[in-house]
Amino acid sequence: SGVSQPPRLNRPASGVSQPPPASAPSPPPVLQLCDELQLREITNGWTSTRGCLWPLASGRFGSCLTPGANTGSYSEFWRVSEWQCQQKCEADPMCVAIEFSYINHHTRCELHHARISHVLPVGGRSCRLRPSIKSGLVFKGA
Repeated sequence: SGVSQPPRLNRPASGVSQPPPASAPSPPPVLQLCDELQLREITNGWTSTRGCLWPLASGRFGSCLTPGANTGSYSEFWRVSEWQCQQKCEADPMCVAIEFSYINHHTRCELHHARISHVLPVGGRSCRLRPSIKSGLVFKGA
């Protein structure tokens, strides 16, 4: 007939109309670690991370700690992906690192504003230093 039809409504036994179930969102792309060339471009301010994750601080999983084994000063966001957390850090001129974790089936993102001196090994957490000449942080391969 050439005329498009409106979406059909599911009619449960109660007679109340409901919209059809929404399709599941597509999963996020699998992100790779930034390679040395990408890190150099990011550090020199030529580009953002463009689809790669910064290497783990100290090359291992764990919590970000400042000198004196403190957690330092940070902003906290819940229910964002690790990639979104990294993007938030890039948008914050004071951010020097991110810590990303899974807590009780939720994700937590910390944008750290104080220099990270070491990583406390803890499962389910990643500490990633922001590559930047300004912050004075230098990456060594993980």
